[in-house]
Amino acid sequence: MDYFSPETDYGVHAGDPALAGYLDDVNALLRDVDPALASYTESDIDGTANRLRMLIELCHPHGIAVILAVVYNHAGGWFTDQGMYFFDEQPRNDQNNSLYFTDRGWAGGLVFAYWKDPVKQFLIDNARFYLDEYHADGFRYDEVSVIRNEGGEHGWRFCQYVTDTCRFVKPEAIHIAEHWPVDGAVTRPTVNGGAGFDASQHDGLREAVRGAVRQAAYGRDSRVDMGRIADALRDTTFGDRWRGVQCTENHDIVYRGRDQRVARLGDGGNPRSWYARGRARVALGLTLTAPGIPHLFMGQEVLEDKPWHDEPCSVFQVWWAGLREDRAMRGHLAFS
Repeated sequence: MDYFSPETDYGVHAGDPALAGYLDDVNALLRDVDPALASYTESDIDGTANRLRMLIELCHPHGIAVILAVVYNHAGGWFTDQGMYFFDEQPRNDQNNSLYFTDRGWAGGLVFAYWKDPVKQFLIDNARFYLDEYHADGFRYDEVSVIRNEGGEHGWRFCQYVTDTCRFVKPEAIHIAEHWPVDGAVTRPTVNGGAGFDASQHDGLREAVRGAVRQAAYGRDSRVDMGRIADALRDTTFGDRWRGVQCTENHDIVYRGRDQRVARLGDGGNPRSWYARGRARVALGLTLTAPGIPHLFMGQEVLEDKPWHDEPCSVFQVWWAGLREDRAMRGHLAFS
């Protein structure tokens, strides 16, 4: 049941009657696993931080691991006297005087000063906090290539420190890097000079499959490059092929205004046509069965064809009601 309202953005304010509805659903899900599990009360989830803890603790009894996305390559926001940028009130004549940051920008933010040991420790402590306090099951590290390119040897050393530390704290947690271009050194053990990540996102199969679907949409006589897919399936960049994270959609690719979701790539005129559904199934099947770790983007399992955007309660949300109203979506989920 959806208790969300546009006014609450990403959380529900304390005292909001909607919390009672959430609590009823959460406690029912806990009882489904074990009637003896303690029930949450409203005071247990005061504040959005505690609600994230509750979500993770709810997933675990149902066999769902939770991997958090962490951004250690930069921080965004307003870099004012009230923010982290000049938290230490050092002179403003050089942006590198900042306690945490450099004068280098990335994605609307500023890159961390990896050459400073306290900054490296600050970020490592943040990762440990999520493992210890939130019981996270691992991390997906945003744009490790920025850490490496902007931080040089210090950035690479930070990667080694954070993966080694987290592996000591919670050996079973997984560490997935996003690094472009794909580089086997990212998943090489730190004792051998690598960054120590367990796995890394890979764009080889993604681009090969999306390219083939796009080519097939031109019609019967179009050339479809299946050899490129075969080459991607044989890729050994990481040595152990399971270390590559395979996808055909992600939040960067299908963001509003960028590229299309697979169903629309398959048939731009009708994303519910036989052609669109068939091509989306091929893409999904290859993603799930290729060597590596499969990664499905939200809604891909139900044939969602709208672009993605991070506006809460917008028209870009996954159309879950389609599972009742759209036979094609139900069929695609059954195939998944």
